Amino acid sequence: MRPNQYYTALREQLKKGPVQRRTVLSGPGLGDEALFVADNCIATLCTTTHTYDHEEKLLIEELSNEVELVIFGGGHIALELYHIALRLDLDVTIVDEREEFCNPQRFPKARCIYSPFEQV
Repeated sequence: MRPNQYYTALREQLKKGPVQRRTVLSGPGLGDEALFVADNCIATLCTTTHTYDHEEKLLIEELSNEVELVIFGGGHIALELYHIALRLDLDVTIVDEREEFCNPQRFPKARCIYSPFEQV
């Protein structure tokens, strides 16, 4: 399959729902990949034939079109980004180690993670 056909298949499937991408991590065909929906292969981008099962070393990614904005820091810029994200109907997570800048009163529709950045 040509790359443009593969990525068109990916884009069209993401409009319908999630898709799983399996990428070969070792051996012949390193970097080859395939798209799966409910364990059925719908598209491949590969140089060799693969089974894309547990016998191969694979990176398996669950892809969806859902977007979440994660904002590190809950200051004045984060507050403006939060309001823009809400208008775009995005899920928002705020991360800050300062409780006064990361709380449900300041960001009522966001998931707030009050924790040191290096622990998140």
